[in-house]
Amino acid sequence: MPRRLTSTLVLMAAVAAASGCGDQQQPLPSAPDYHLVTGVSSGCDSTHLKQLVNSYFSAPEQQVVRNLLSSMLGQTAFSSTAKSLGFDIMTHVDAVVSAGTAGDPGVGSDLLNHLIPCMYNPATEATSYPATFPEDFTIALTPSLHGAFKVKPPSTTDVAPVFSRPVSTPFSGVGPSSGTWAAALSANTPARVLLYGRPGSTSTIYNWKTLPHDGTFNPPVIVAVCVDPATETTSLLNEENVGLLAFVDAPFLVPGTCSSIASLDLGSPATLAHHLVRFGASLLGPQPLWAAALSPGGLGGLGSGIHSEFGPSDVDHVTLTFVQQPTSTKVNTVITPPVTILATGSLVGGGSKPVPNVSITIGATNNNGTPAILTGTKTQVTNAAGIATYADLSETKSGGYRLVVTAAQVGGRPEIPVGSAASAKFNISPK
Repeated sequence: MPRRLTSTLVLMAAVAAASGCGDQQQPLPSAPDYHLVTGVSSGCDSTHLKQLVNSYFSAPEQQVVRNLLSSMLGQTAFSSTAKSLGFDIMTHVDAVVSAGTAGDPGVGSDLLNHLIPCMYNPATEATSYPATFPEDFTIALTPSLHGAFKVKPPSTTDVAPVFSRPVSTPFSGVGPSSGTWAAALSANTPARVLLYGRPGSTSTIYNWKTLPHDGTFNPPVIVAVCVDPATETTSLLNEENVGLLAFVDAPFLVPGTCSSIASLDLGSPATLAHHLVRFGASLLGPQPLWAAALSPGGLGGLGSGIHSEFGPSDVDHVTLTFVQQPTSTKVNTVITPPVTILATGSLVGGGSKPVPNVSITIGATNNNGTPAILTGTKTQVTNAAGIATYADLSETKSGGYRLVVTAAQVGGRPEIPVGSAASAKFNISPK
């Protein structure tokens, strides 16, 4: 049995079981849905793509999309114009999903997986494809589930965030950190992106992705979840495979409009059953006390690329370590190589990760522990890898010294304790 048919039957059975309506199966999707995209080498299959458009859309949207597809297929293959027309088709997918007039989500997922090879060259643009291809877009395209699907920007003035469903009470969102979506996407050709998502591996994690997969945002965008930073004062947003992100407030997750859990709706027996199946016994155990309303916004972090899970991590404390120790040199001579300090956060529940955006001020003491004059830029901020670099330090007198941390604070998170640190001894000799 073809894989798409198998997955469709499994999905239908799961939905039927959750809703208690196992004897009311829906009709199977039409034949084009069973045609599999096997990977980036599948190529642009215009015949099946046209069939999928006819199956997924109904009039009058169907004819509009058919015209867009004909125009796209008439362009130079993989050109910016062809890609932009592909995004136009995705915009219509978003429109029918939002309006509740879309076809079967499985057909829509196949449509998108057939559309991508007509937009991006598998030989030279393989990194633009989803990390796992074909991608499963079914949750992103199912209005009753807590997915997300939006093409940006629809205009050069667009600043509206993208939310997970239901958009009236979203759990997560993505929005420009400054300026417009067009500005953030200006380095991409064309300057457009599909943002799509689904609930992550736990109830307080959301999985955001983009097409193209290697799309970039400059300035970076804010990715946020519905966690009250005024209550969860030691939390930072964690991005899977990246690490802790610098804290930013997310004003688009406003008080009274967001959900503290990614996918639970107690008002619906079907979604409650789905949640019980997915999260099992964890639903019955101790749960974190997430605030339902945020003041002023949600827990956010900055991202220049988006293709993984995002969720809160509680940082117990931060440890500072001199990685590149100061080396001996002469009076009024810059210490080289530059001194570096690593900020590492110990996470509640276990594990540790580098902490960005930690402001660290250092000074110097002599062999007697007495403060000494240190010149240069003595306050630096850790980068995404948790490293602060001091490139212009020098001493005005000869003698033996240590560098010591005199002040440190995690940006926007002053409640997270930060320890001190001292370097190894080094000597400054007369010129």
